[in-house]
Amino acid sequence: MIDFIRDKTEFEQFKARLNELFPNYTSFENNAFNNNFKYFLGFEYSFVFHKSFFEKIKEYLIKIGNKNLIFYTIDPSPEKYFYKNFNAYSILNISVNNTDEELSKIMMDRSTEELAIVSDDIAWFSDSNDWAIIGSRDWEIAVVGFTSLETKEIFIKSFGESADMFTSVEKQVEILDEMLNFNNNEKNEYYKLAKNYIDKV
Repeated sequence: MIDFIRDKTEFEQFKARLNELFPNYTSFENNAFNNNFKYFLGFEYSFVFHKSFFEKIKEYLIKIGNKNLIFYTIDPSPEKYFYKNFNAYSILNISVNNTDEELSKIMMDRSTEELAIVSDDIAWFSDSNDWAIIGSRDWEIAVVGFTSLETKEIFIKSFGESADMFTSVEKQVEILDEMLNFNNNEKNEYYKLAKNYIDKV
């Protein structure tokens, strides 16, 4: 069974973990990954809620020896919004043994306004310091960050045939531009975002 984090001490531990991975987070478009992250993949934000994504990321966790995956809603605030309104923090501690059905049930729980729908900026991470995901519903993009090419390759291989959902952040912006036909202002903003997530090689 998957449930929301309700204990304040446990919440503070996950908040500290988020701050380790994203120490300078102000907004999604500004790359806030810590300096150890040098490689990035972009993908469509909505994919983070797909069954295939969850199943494949569990495979990845098993390969790197992790047992738990954390889903963390950055915006709306887990404290000022979720705990205030629902007496629970918008953070899920998910085991590799949990099923997609269990995750979908908690994500679509109407008593908490359906987390999968109301979460705007989100993060996924585990005990590993070598990867993390940050995403934004408003920008319609999520980014996976890695500390090494080896970690990136293991991640991609874990997704098998589904790996084509990932590309460079710049290419993901181009895909969105083709779909949405950005105006000049949007184009400038999105291409600024892409430059913030260029691999540091």
